[in-house]
Amino acid sequence: MKSDPALDQSLAPLMPFSRRRALHRALDSNPCLKRFLESARRGPDHFAYGLIASVQSLTRYHRDPEYRRYVQQAQLVLPAERATAWLIRQMFGVRLPICSPPSAASMLLHISRPVDRILCVGPAPGGDACSSSRNVRHYRGHGLAGCIDFIEANEPFHFCLLTLSSPDQELVANEVLRRGRARGLALCVGPT
Repeated sequence: MKSDPALDQSLAPLMPFSRRRALHRALDSNPCLKRFLESARRGPDHFAYGLIASVQSLTRYHRDPEYRRYVQQAQLVLPAERATAWLIRQMFGVRLPICSPPSAASMLLHISRPVDRILCVGPAPGGDACSSSRNVRHYRGHGLAGCIDFIEANEPFHFCLLTLSSPDQELVANEVLRRGRARGLALCVGPT
């Protein structure tokens, strides 16, 4: 297992060595997510989003052209479970590592530094993990327009967790991308 010295240094005051090793193993087993998260650590210079896809997401992708456009605009798409990974392999001929929404949310929260600005839109992932982080702004309001306004009003940010239901979270992320008024990386993890 290769260790990232910059990541180790930023995590040292936050978690014990054994937990940092476990985080490194989890990130090493998912290089797509690791590259996505590390691009946010360099600083937000544009807006991009990724999503964790379920079987229902793939069904919607197949049936709904508008939703298909949202998925095609995403910088990262990872399967949430084995069935989704198998379907993606059958549909597109691509093998992707599995990444459950709670593990993606916790990796994002653990990789963040105390100075990183994090937005959470929707119910808190993994209980109160999002609200216990250091520099987090949380929006639990209703209405997609309110979500979009909140994200744009709090830019630049390093990470934004969208914990809305699908397809609302993808619609919000795509609309923020289309409008071009925000800088940062969003991850659509759904209600966890």
